[in-house]
Amino acid sequence: MNYIFDTSVIIDGLRQKKKARDIFLNFDNTNDHLFISSVSGFELFSGTSSRNKIQQKRIKNLLSFFTAVDLSWDISVRAGEIFREGIKDLEVPDYIIAASAIEIGAQVVTLNTKHFAKIPGLSIYPL
Repeated sequence: MNYIFDTSVIIDGLRQKKKARDIFLNFDNTNDHLFISSVSGFELFSGTSSRNKIQQKRIKNLLSFFTAVDLSWDISVRAGEIFREGIKDLEVPDYIIAASAIEIGAQVVTLNTKHFAKIPGLSIYPL
């Protein structure tokens, strides 16, 4: 199964929060294909804590378990269509993550299920 992780799960995992740690324990590398949108890289490295070299290393180590999904033309178009169809109260990265999930046939693993549940056709990992 394909899973794309929202930045919220990654951040809480880095902060060692219990819910995020429990989520990560549900996945194994033998049958699960873990993805992360390249926009999450932007979000992770735009925070002030990422100035710290140790934190940078922790982020990179965690991201090594994921395959990056770069922002393609098709994903850009899909994200624009989601916005155009009336879901207007999300942050831009959420549109891109949702569109990436739809394009690669992945469930979104997120702590913000309320945001992503608004998007028709999007599969969300049950927490």
